[in-house]
Amino acid sequence: MKASEIIKILKEQNWYLEELLEYAQDALSLILEEYLQKNNEMPEPSIIDGENIVYVEPYPEVLLSIEIRNIRKEIGASQTEIASKMNIPYQTYQRWEHSKNFNPTLKTLRKVAKALNKKLEIKFI
Repeated sequence: MKASEIIKILKEQNWYLEELLEYAQDALSLILEEYLQKNNEMPEPSIIDGENIVYVEPYPEVLLSIEIRNIRKEIGASQTEIASKMNIPYQTYQRWEHSKNFNPTLKTLRKVAKALNKKLEIKFI
């Protein structure tokens, strides 16, 4: 069955693409949070070309945790080392990488960027 046929059926049942995308974003974010919490390696994003393909992005707080973790690993630093550079408890930093309760202020993001030897850049796109 083609994606267009599925969308037609879903619309007939009062499902709309925006609502489906929200559910997909919820599901993807929850799955990636589980990977983060278990300290598993992140799967590579699927690259699929074709008709009716929609890109689904996880929530920003999940993306942020993934980005911080990836950068730390790239520079070969431990969570303890980064926490020490930031003068915070190791457990606090660890929670940030695990996406639990990570709702950082700009000041915190600047500290994280500095500890990772990166520049913080924020954009609305």
